[in-house]
Amino acid sequence: MSDGHATGPFPEPVLLTGTELGESTLPLEELQSRALAYLRANAQGRTVVNALTGWTIGIGRRGINKTLNHAARREHVQSVPALVPLLERAALVFTEANRDPDEVRSVPLVHTFAALLTIGREEYRVRLIVKETGNGRRFYDHDLSATAEPADSARAAHLPKEGAANAEPAGSLPKLKAAPATDKDA
Repeated sequence: MSDGHATGPFPEPVLLTGTELGESTLPLEELQSRALAYLRANAQGRTVVNALTGWTIGIGRRGINKTLNHAARREHVQSVPALVPLLERAALVFTEANRDPDEVRSVPLVHTFAALLTIGREEYRVRLIVKETGNGRRFYDHDLSATAEPADSARAAHLPKEGAANAEPAGSLPKLKAAPATDKDA
Protein backbone atom coordinates (compact mmCIF):
# COMPACT_ATOMS: atom_id res chain seq x y z
CA MET A 1 0.00 0.00 0.00
CA SER A 2 1.22 3.51 -0.74
CA ASP A 3 1.68 6.11 1.96
CA GLY A 4 -1.74 7.48 1.00
CA HIS A 5 -0.52 10.91 -0.05
CA ALA A 6 -2.47 12.37 -2.95
CA THR A 7 -0.69 11.94 -6.26
CA GLY A 8 -3.56 11.80 -8.75
CA PRO A 9 -7.29 12.28 -9.11
CA PHE A 10 -9.41 12.29 -5.99
CA PRO A 11 -12.27 9.88 -5.30
CA GLU A 12 -15.81 10.73 -6.32
CA PRO A 13 -17.45 13.36 -4.11
CA VAL A 14 -19.66 12.47 -1.19
CA LEU A 15 -23.21 13.42 -2.22
CA LEU A 16 -25.74 15.11 0.07
CA THR A 17 -29.11 16.62 -0.76
CA GLY A 18 -28.79 19.37 1.85
CA THR A 19 -31.95 18.19 3.61
CA GLU A 20 -30.45 15.31 5.63
CA LEU A 21 -30.92 17.34 8.83
CA GLY A 22 -34.26 18.83 7.80
CA GLU A 23 -35.52 21.40 5.36
CA SER A 24 -32.89 23.95 4.43
CA THR A 25 -35.28 26.74 5.44
CA LEU A 26 -35.04 25.79 9.13
CA PRO A 27 -33.35 28.38 11.35
CA LEU A 28 -29.59 27.84 11.56
CA GLU A 29 -29.76 27.20 15.32
CA GLU A 30 -32.25 24.34 14.73
CA LEU A 31 -30.00 22.82 12.04
CA GLN A 32 -27.01 23.07 14.41
CA SER A 33 -28.98 21.29 17.14
CA ARG A 34 -29.96 18.54 14.69
CA ALA A 35 -26.35 18.27 13.48
CA LEU A 36 -25.13 17.70 17.04
CA ALA A 37 -27.75 15.01 17.60
CA TYR A 38 -26.83 13.41 14.27
CA LEU A 39 -23.11 13.29 15.06
CA ARG A 40 -23.64 11.94 18.56
CA ALA A 41 -25.90 9.18 17.22
CA ASN A 42 -23.96 8.31 14.04
CA ALA A 43 -20.30 9.24 14.49
CA GLN A 44 -19.21 9.77 18.11
CA GLY A 45 -17.17 6.85 19.43
CA ARG A 46 -16.93 5.29 15.99
CA THR A 47 -13.81 4.41 14.04
CA VAL A 48 -13.54 4.53 10.27
CA VAL A 49 -10.90 3.20 7.90
CA ASN A 50 -9.55 5.58 5.28
CA ALA A 51 -9.57 3.72 1.97
CA LEU A 52 -6.40 5.31 0.58
CA THR A 53 -4.14 5.01 3.64
CA GLY A 54 -5.70 2.01 5.37
CA TRP A 55 -5.53 4.03 8.60
CA THR A 56 -8.11 3.62 11.34
CA ILE A 57 -9.38 7.03 12.48
CA GLY A 58 -11.39 7.54 15.64
CA ILE A 59 -14.18 10.09 15.96
CA GLY A 60 -14.48 11.40 19.49
CA ARG A 61 -16.50 13.95 21.40
CA ARG A 62 -13.78 16.61 21.08
CA GLY A 63 -13.69 16.41 17.27
CA ILE A 64 -17.49 16.58 17.14
CA ASN A 65 -17.61 19.58 19.47
CA LYS A 66 -15.00 21.39 17.37
CA THR A 67 -16.95 20.57 14.22
CA LEU A 68 -20.05 22.25 15.55
CA ASN A 69 -18.37 25.15 17.36
CA HIS A 70 -17.21 26.42 13.97
CA ALA A 71 -20.40 25.67 12.03
CA ALA A 72 -21.54 29.24 11.42
CA ARG A 73 -22.60 28.91 7.79
CA ARG A 74 -25.60 26.90 6.65
CA GLU A 75 -23.62 24.73 4.23
CA HIS A 76 -21.16 23.91 6.98
CA VAL A 77 -23.96 22.56 9.16
CA GLN A 78 -25.48 20.74 6.18
CA SER A 79 -22.12 19.01 5.58
CA VAL A 80 -22.15 17.25 8.97
CA PRO A 81 -23.85 14.02 7.77
CA ALA A 82 -20.94 13.55 5.34
CA LEU A 83 -18.25 13.31 8.05
CA VAL A 84 -17.92 9.51 8.08
CA PRO A 85 -17.86 9.00 4.28
CA LEU A 86 -15.50 11.97 3.88
CA LEU A 87 -13.02 10.45 6.33
CA GLU A 88 -13.34 7.11 4.54
CA ARG A 89 -12.67 8.60 1.06
CA ALA A 90 -10.35 11.54 1.71
CA ALA A 91 -6.85 11.67 0.27
CA LEU A 92 -3.89 12.44 2.51
CA VAL A 93 -2.45 15.72 1.28
CA PHE A 94 0.37 16.29 3.77
CA THR A 95 1.67 15.46 7.22
CA GLU A 96 3.50 17.85 9.50
CA ALA A 97 4.79 18.07 13.04
CA ASN A 98 2.30 19.43 15.55
CA ARG A 99 3.33 22.96 16.44
CA ASP A 100 0.94 23.36 19.36
CA PRO A 101 3.25 23.40 22.41
CA ASP A 102 0.42 22.12 24.64
CA GLU A 103 -0.11 19.05 22.45
CA VAL A 104 3.19 18.24 20.76
CA ARG A 105 4.40 15.70 23.37
CA SER A 106 1.23 13.58 23.28
CA VAL A 107 0.16 14.35 19.69
CA PRO A 108 3.30 14.83 17.58
CA LEU A 109 1.75 14.60 14.07
CA VAL A 110 -1.03 16.38 12.21
CA HIS A 111 -2.31 14.94 8.93
CA THR A 112 -4.33 16.99 6.46
CA PHE A 113 -6.76 15.15 4.20
CA ALA A 114 -8.84 16.50 1.32
CA ALA A 115 -12.06 15.31 -0.28
CA LEU A 116 -14.90 16.51 -2.46
CA LEU A 117 -18.42 17.05 -1.19
CA THR A 118 -21.55 17.93 -3.14
CA ILE A 119 -24.49 19.47 -1.29
CA GLY A 120 -27.44 19.79 -3.66
CA ARG A 121 -25.85 21.22 -6.79
CA GLU A 122 -22.89 22.92 -5.08
CA GLU A 123 -19.50 21.20 -5.00
CA TYR A 124 -17.05 21.84 -2.17
CA ARG A 125 -13.45 21.03 -1.36
CA VAL A 126 -13.17 19.78 2.19
CA ARG A 127 -10.16 19.68 4.48
CA LEU A 128 -10.12 17.25 7.35
CA ILE A 129 -7.53 17.21 10.09
CA VAL A 130 -6.47 13.94 11.70
CA LYS A 131 -4.09 14.06 14.65
CA GLU A 132 -1.80 11.18 15.57
CA THR A 133 -0.70 10.33 19.09
CA GLY A 134 2.77 9.09 20.01
CA ASN A 135 1.46 5.50 20.12
CA GLY A 136 0.06 5.74 16.58
CA ARG A 137 -3.62 6.27 17.43
CA ARG A 138 -5.28 8.60 14.93
CA PHE A 139 -8.35 10.71 15.58
CA TYR A 140 -10.44 13.29 13.79
CA ASP A 141 -9.80 16.68 15.34
CA HIS A 142 -11.04 19.38 13.04
CA ASP A 143 -14.05 21.50 12.42
CA LEU A 144 -15.22 19.95 9.17
CA SER A 145 -17.85 22.62 8.83
CA ALA A 146 -15.25 25.38 8.51
CA THR A 147 -13.47 23.53 5.74
CA ALA A 148 -16.07 23.54 3.00
CA GLU A 149 -15.36 26.06 0.26
CA PRO A 150 -16.89 26.09 -3.20
CA ALA A 151 -14.76 23.90 -5.46
CA ASP A 152 -14.49 26.59 -8.13
CA SER A 153 -13.32 29.14 -5.59
CA ALA A 154 -9.91 30.64 -6.19
CA ARG A 155 -9.16 30.41 -2.48
CA ALA A 156 -8.18 27.19 -0.83
CA ALA A 157 -10.15 25.70 2.02
CA HIS A 158 -9.49 27.24 5.41
CA LEU A 159 -7.39 25.56 8.08
CA PRO A 160 -8.13 25.91 11.78
CA LYS A 161 -6.47 28.74 13.65
CA GLU A 162 -4.88 26.40 16.16
CA GLY A 163 -2.22 23.74 16.43
CA ALA A 164 0.15 22.79 13.68
CA ALA A 165 -2.11 23.55 10.78
CA ASN A 166 -2.07 27.33 11.11
CA ALA A 167 1.40 27.59 9.58
CA GLU A 168 0.41 26.03 6.26
CA PRO A 169 -0.03 28.52 3.40
CA ALA A 170 -3.65 29.13 2.39
CA GLY A 171 -3.05 28.07 -1.20
CA SER A 172 -1.66 24.65 -0.38
CA LEU A 173 -4.72 22.51 -1.11
CA PRO A 174 -4.38 21.20 -4.65
CA LYS A 175 -7.22 21.68 -7.09
CA LEU A 176 -9.24 18.53 -6.60
CA LYS A 177 -10.52 16.46 -9.47
CA ALA A 178 -12.83 13.48 -9.10
CA ALA A 179 -11.37 10.14 -10.13
CA PRO A 180 -13.12 8.03 -12.76
CA ALA A 181 -14.94 4.99 -11.39
CA THR A 182 -12.99 1.75 -11.50
CA ASP A 183 -14.02 -1.91 -11.40
CA LYS A 184 -13.16 -2.11 -7.68
CA ASP A 185 -15.66 0.73 -6.99
CA ALA A 186 -18.53 -1.47 -8.17
